[in-house]
Amino acid sequence: VALPNATLTDLQVLPPATIELGMGAHGEPGLRQISPVPSPEALTSQMLDLLLDISDTDRGFIPFSASTNPTSDNKVVLLLNSLGSTSDEVLARFAELTVADLEKRGFKVSRITLGPLVTSLKMSGVGITVWRLPPDSGETLTRKEALDMWDSRVDVVAWRQ
Repeated sequence: VALPNATLTDLQVLPPATIELGMGAHGEPGLRQISPVPSPEALTSQMLDLLLDISDTDRGFIPFSASTNPTSDNKVVLLLNSLGSTSDEVLARFAELTVADLEKRGFKVSRITLGPLVTSLKMSGVGITVWRLPPDSGETLTRKEALDMWDSRVDVVAWRQ
């Protein structure tokens, strides 16, 4: 039997034509609800604005050298999570938009991983993770070492690599 959300549980149901930005993978409340739903391009840009804002004292914990037009430390790894029921086609489109937006901001995407990575609710949606790679030298872990580890084969239940 197919049941809509909240039939047997008290899961939150969003009003029509509304999305929730920043919702947790376990259904935790998000940062804000947005209505009407923005274009995918505008939504991607809003998500990246939040992820790359180093002046945000609540969320700005990643030491990006600059959120726009960085001149160094601009290599990143990009993960897009489908949350469980978002199609690969939709996820791939968000990946394209995210790469284009990051490139406009001066970042270079070194690797992309997409798919159902955290899917506790099998919900429709997309999550973006941006990993700022270390510079070529000067930190404990070099960029090459980080990418070598990223590219290494793993054998764990929740990681498709």
